[in-house]
Amino acid sequence: MPTTVDDARTQILSAMSVLMQRRANTSDSAEKKTISSVLKELNRQLEVLEQADLLDAAAAIAKAADAVERAIGAAKLQPFGNFLRDAQDVLAELGQIEGEMHALESLTNADATGETIVLRSSVPASNPPPVTQLPPISNATRFVDIDSELVAWYAACQIRPERAKNVEYYLSRLLKFKSTYEAVGNELNGIPWQFVGILHAMEAGFNFSCHLHNGDPLTARTRRVPAGHPVSGSPPFTWRASALDALKLKGLHQVPSWPMERVLFELERYNGFGYRLRGLPTPYLWSFSNLYSKGKYVADHDFDPEAISKQCGAATILKGLEASGNGLAV
Repeated sequence: MPTTVDDARTQILSAMSVLMQRRANTSDSAEKKTISSVLKELNRQLEVLEQADLLDAAAAIAKAADAVERAIGAAKLQPFGNFLRDAQDVLAELGQIEGEMHALESLTNADATGETIVLRSSVPASNPPPVTQLPPISNATRFVDIDSELVAWYAACQIRPERAKNVEYYLSRLLKFKSTYEAVGNELNGIPWQFVGILHAMEAGFNFSCHLHNGDPLTARTRRVPAGHPVSGSPPFTWRASALDALKLKGLHQVPSWPMERVLFELERYNGFGYRLRGLPTPYLWSFSNLYSKGKYVADHDFDPEAISKQCGAATILKGLEASGNGLAV
């Protein structure tokens, strides 16, 4: 992480230099005031980077990028010189760094194909709170067999208080890019924007220069599972083209309806059923909630029962969206 934090610090300092020069050159008093406010915000985020863990650092970078965008939006009077180009370059770099930070903690593919399955009796599960009697994690992988289980677990899901600020960060990114997610989902028979956005968070850390399939860079076809996508077209791919391919590849455009339990099922299926076949709650859904404490795949087919996910789970994000009034339409 030190390299990415150092890179972020360098880019924020670069942004401050660009903005201070613009403040000196512009005759627009309103823009000067906005830039001064943005410079204070960038200083605050530099202080956060000094002590932040990985996810908090990513949130600080996102806030810094938002502040730079606010300064760009305030620029209305010529001459701009190199200001707009330099500021946009900084934004692109900050977005790349934010995505790289997420990649360091992203959950590996949990497709159990090819591994020896250890069933519930062999691996101690993370215990949900005793106040709620939940159905055990079934090793079934068909929606019709586990829909009621998903309903019960989601009803019992609560955001861990110490992770509330982390969840807020995910919500801020989802809402910022909501129109982009809506456009892709609407093109594919009404896939909910929340589903598309959460996948983007989980697989690529909101980085629009990465494939929705698995976070690989758009400059080439995917290298990791699923490898070689998109099959048609030539790199570099647009984010939209890759996202459409990823969603179609999983048949998500053919899902007839999207109640909450179906959303949870398809999110889990996207990552793989390896946890379910071990009788364990998947961190891909439940991390940062009261229903998950430890156990994750640290590499393909390599499960560590003591490893702890540092990525927010999709169901936990959905709980946050619901609480903020941006949940799924029912």
